[in-house]
Amino acid sequence: MNSITKTVLSLASVVVGLGMTGGVAFAASNDQVASDAAVSFEKAALASAAHGTCDATCMNTLKHYGDRLTTDRITALANLQARITGAKKLSDAQKAAFSATISTNTASMVALKAKIDADTDVSVLTADIHSIFTDYRIYAIVKPQIGMAAGADAMGVNVTDFATLSAKLQTRIDALVDGSTKSQAQAALNDMNAKVADAKTNADAAFAEIANLAPDHGDVTIKAANKAAVADAHTKMQIRRDDMSHAHADIKTIRTLLGA
Repeated sequence: MNSITKTVLSLASVVVGLGMTGGVAFAASNDQVASDAAVSFEKAALASAAHGTCDATCMNTLKHYGDRLTTDRITALANLQARITGAKKLSDAQKAAFSATISTNTASMVALKAKIDADTDVSVLTADIHSIFTDYRIYAIVKPQIGMAAGADAMGVNVTDFATLSAKLQTRIDALVDGSTKSQAQAALNDMNAKVADAKTNADAAFAEIANLAPDHGDVTIKAANKAAVADAHTKMQIRRDDMSHAHADIKTIRTLLGA
């Protein structure tokens, strides 16, 4: 099997996977998914390229495919920049670092889109499209990294707000006269504080776990390690969400008891 055939078959597996849960990075993302008709044309074009029969129509279809992939990523990066710009707890240095990453990847996608549009050789074209998944990994690496950084930032804001609320609730609980009510309210406040602390611990750990991920460039070992790290980080973020849900439930319990 020659190199172009391997590249095309790899791309074909990506197109076939569109819309499925799990799978490769593009298929697993929640971003724009091509219509069934577009995917069908792309599969046909990739099949033609693999067999060395890619005509002008086939080349144009592949270019549209590459344009869609790059444009989707450019849009995703712009959305990430908006989240970083609005982050309240990230330091100026952290914002600058993330913004630089976004800017670099955006410029790379713009340049790659232009190159794809100008490609005249099918082997070069398919290699350029394939590089979106192996050399840049915006959905698999950049988006999770910056998205979780923004999540950790939001968690920092929540911790500050909850600390202020906790102090106010503690003052009111201390003033309760009924011993049973006071004991129940204190237990709920203690649980709220513990859940918020655990939520922050998991958010920080999730971000730390993916902070140093790097494109795999086709290395299956690195790709597997990246995928495992992102999956574990998502698990930690889910724990964070569950913790915050419990914390809000504790607040309702405390307010009910204070109003009793």
